Amino acid sequence: MINLTNQFSNRLIGNLDEFFNEALRSFGPAPASHAPGAYQYGDDSTYRLRLEIPGFPKEQLSLDLSNHELTVKAENPETGASYERTLTLPETIEEAHISAKLEHGILELTFPKAKIEEPETRSIEIS
Repeated sequence: MINLTNQFSNRLIGNLDEFFNEALRSFGPAPASHAPGAYQYGDDSTYRLRLEIPGFPKEQLSLDLSNHELTVKAENPETGASYERTLTLPETIEEAHISAKLEHGILELTFPKAKIEEPETRSIEIS
């Protein structure tokens, strides 16, 4: 007997990972700008994104979330330096629990994955 529940779950998780990876590939500024490094990694329960944003204290950063889009902005009025990136998040992320931490010029964002409920398996009687 084929276990469709595991196949469905594995395919769904793989598709979500692929979707998130695609979103991160588009997570970038216009080609003419100088973009800091971005590194994506994760585990079974979260996606993580590290952005190198040297020279911007947290008071000069803003993170805004609207319609599954997270915009990271940095602006230094003294130097005129600015930076902006927008990431479209998949609907499978628990947006209410996204967290951010800035340390030594590295902004680390944590995106908890929503719990995916396994579809119920049932037997169908053949008549």
